[in-house]
Amino acid sequence: MRRYALVALFASVILVAAQSHAALRCYSGFETNAGVLLHGVNDGTGFIGGWQVEGNTSALGYVIADVNPLEYGILQIKGNYAQGGHAYQTSGRSFDSLNAFGPWATNYAGIWSIGRYDSPPLWMSYLIRPLNATYTSKVGLDNTAAVFHDNAGIMRVQRTSSSGNKWVLSVMNNWLISTSAVEIVANATSFMVVKVQFGDPHTVDLYVNPAIGGAAPTTPDATLTFSTNGFYFREITWNPNNSAAQGWLDEVRLGDTFGDVAPVPEPAGVILLALSAAAVAARRSVGLGR
Repeated sequence: MRRYALVALFASVILVAAQSHAALRCYSGFETNAGVLLHGVNDGTGFIGGWQVEGNTSALGYVIADVNPLEYGILQIKGNYAQGGHAYQTSGRSFDSLNAFGPWATNYAGIWSIGRYDSPPLWMSYLIRPLNATYTSKVGLDNTAAVFHDNAGIMRVQRTSSSGNKWVLSVMNNWLISTSAVEIVANATSFMVVKVQFGDPHTVDLYVNPAIGGAAPTTPDATLTFSTNGFYFREITWNPNNSAAQGWLDEVRLGDTFGDVAPVPEPAGVILLALSAAAVAARRSVGLGR
């Protein structure tokens, strides 16, 4: 019985660690072989199908790379990443809106999308590195028919010609724009976090390089509050710029909380402490003759 109790305690410790980020809804870390074209890469969870590249599916500008990983503090990463772009072409991927995003899933015109009004906040994060501060560096959420288009511009984070090389948040095809005070730094990795609250009104917050390993950030670098019936999405898009090796993307996450999209390594000490406690308990049990 003592042995079974010890095993059960060990299993419970591992279960707690495994559940700490159980509310991660969607993830792509581009974990496939370096040199593979981005088009068709079907890694991670929470998507329908793989990444797609507009028009020229063999565009050599969009590939998987591994030479210089994107890193941000102690954020968990896996190593490989996406490199782009190519000749005014965008890449993108469809979310599994119905099965992976239950609390946010809603049916618009017969298509399951993300955007239910009575849902909790939805968090998104990604790592991005532009080769030049003047490049587009655009990541968006959209609902157009083609996965890789962001014609509706439901939500975009990017650099614009009028932003003065600062990160910009926009919604509804640039109907509303909020320019942050955060400068885009050439060839430097930025950790981008977006918080979306659907409702009337909707609110979208952008946090650039927030602290991780603790509480969620409270003061956004850019924010938009607005009302519209068309604020819903079903895909993510990425367009670093118009030629190969002009930008890099990694660690795309969507989840229930800030902690889900900003995971840090589990403290090994917590597990060791629990195992030590289990061992002590077992020895005491032996000493008591149980």
